[in-house]
Amino acid sequence: MKTALYQTLQGKLELSFTKQRGKTRMISCYQQPPLKSSRVLYTHGDDVATVYLVDTSGGIASGDRNDISITASSSSTVNLIPQSSTKIYPARLDGELSLQTIDLTISDNSSLYWHPETTIPFANSRFKQIINISVDASSTFYYADILSPGREKHNEKFQYESIDSKMSIVYAGKQLAYDRLKLQPLTIPIRSLGILDDFAYYGSCWFISPTLGQPLHEIQKKMQSNREIRSAVTSLDPIGLHARWLSNDLCLLKEEMNTFFNLMTS
Repeated sequence: MKTALYQTLQGKLELSFTKQRGKTRMISCYQQPPLKSSRVLYTHGDDVATVYLVDTSGGIASGDRNDISITASSSSTVNLIPQSSTKIYPARLDGELSLQTIDLTISDNSSLYWHPETTIPFANSRFKQIINISVDASSTFYYADILSPGREKHNEKFQYESIDSKMSIVYAGKQLAYDRLKLQPLTIPIRSLGILDDFAYYGSCWFISPTLGQPLHEIQKKMQSNREIRSAVTSLDPIGLHARWLSNDLCLLKEEMNTFFNLMTS
C-alpha cells in the first residue's frame, strides 16, 4: 500500500445552539483547521442566529477529511451559510479520496436552515460525503446543495472520477429517508437519458416542518420547469418534501432554489 508523502488535513467543526433569555446563542464552538465558523450574526433579529461556515484551505484535497457536527435545541433558529463553493481537488494516489461528514441534530421546537452552495469537483477528483440528519416532530429542517459538472472554464466538465453522496434523515426516531447520489462520469456517461439528461447542474433540497401546510400539487404548480430548468418535488411519508432541479444555468438554478425556500418558509 502506498504511503502519502504529503500532509493531509483533518478538519473538525462542532457547534451547538440554544435559545437563552429570548435570544438564539451559540453555546459551544470547537474548531480544528481548516474548518471554522464566523461569529454569530443577527441580521433577522435576536431569534435567528446566522453563521458562515468557512474552509480556510480553499478546498478538500485527496486524503483530507472534514467532519461537521451541529445541534440546535430549545427553540433556537439557525441559518448556516457556506462561505464559498466546496472545491474538490484531484486525487494524488490511486484509490485515495476526499471525505466529508455532516451530522445535524434539531430538537425541541428548533429550526435549522443549511443554505446551498456549489460543490465543484476538479478533473480526476474523488469525493465521498455522508450526511446524517436527526430531527424531532416539533422542529423544522432545511438542507440544500448544488453539484457542479466541474470547472467549465478549464474544460473540465464531467472530468472527475467519482462523486458519492449519502443522505440519511431520521424523523422522530424513525428512518424517514435515505438517498444516495453516485456519479462516475469517466466510466458511465452522465449526460444521457435517465441520469442528468442534457443538463449540467443538479440541485437538491430537503424540507421538514410541523407547519408545512401547502398541498403538494400547489407547490408543484409554483415550481418552474421549462427548457432552461427542470424541477420536481416529492412528498415524504409522513411529513416533508424533497425537491430537485436540473439546469445548465447556475444563476437561474440558485434563483429557483431560493424561490422554493422563500415559498416554504413564508
